[in-house]
Amino acid sequence: MYQNNQKRQCLICFNDTNKYPSLYHLLYQPTLCLKCLNQFAIYNCHHYYHGYPLVILYHYNDFFKKILFQYKGQGDYALKDAFLNSFPDLKRKYHKYMIAVIPSSKHDDIKRGFNPNEMIARSFNDNIFTGLFKINDYKQTKQTDRSLVNKIIKIKDGEQLYNQDVLIFDDVITSGNTIMTCAKIIESYQPRSITLLVMASNQLNELFK
Repeated sequence: MYQNNQKRQCLICFNDTNKYPSLYHLLYQPTLCLKCLNQFAIYNCHHYYHGYPLVILYHYNDFFKKILFQYKGQGDYALKDAFLNSFPDLKRKYHKYMIAVIPSSKHDDIKRGFNPNEMIARSFNDNIFTGLFKINDYKQTKQTDRSLVNKIIKIKDGEQLYNQDVLIFDDVITSGNTIMTCAKIIESYQPRSITLLVMASNQLNELFK
């Protein structure tokens, strides 16, 4: 009882998470206050993208962009637990999956001290595959050619993916080239299934036109 009455600070604004009480906060004890939680623009739609099931959780709005930059660009590790508060069912839904995280820049990971996609994925599943990696750094844009991405992203220990239900996880989808390259690489190791889960996108019209 004492633990439930303790004040918990919002990871973003540092106010008491119960400052704006709600039934959701009573049931799930999220890491964000209701005000910050409501600034994430939920999309939560299921699509098929080049034959793969794809779930996108949020619209890439200014708030998401700001928090993602603070997490990745400024190395605010605590924010790893800020993004998935609205989706407590992910742990149940994907508990039997192996999570393959889209690789980030090795240089940036060393600088910040952690792999941002991996840390977020571990909030709902500890069965993480980190064998995808970049041999060079590049900045993803809408114009990034898929053949170029294919030359940069490689894999090690891919045999671990055989006969597994694989969930490919990324923070943002733009052109879709990176996640599709990873899907094709993983597919060559004969997983049981491949599903794509992305936190946000600001290119929905382009992706599904």
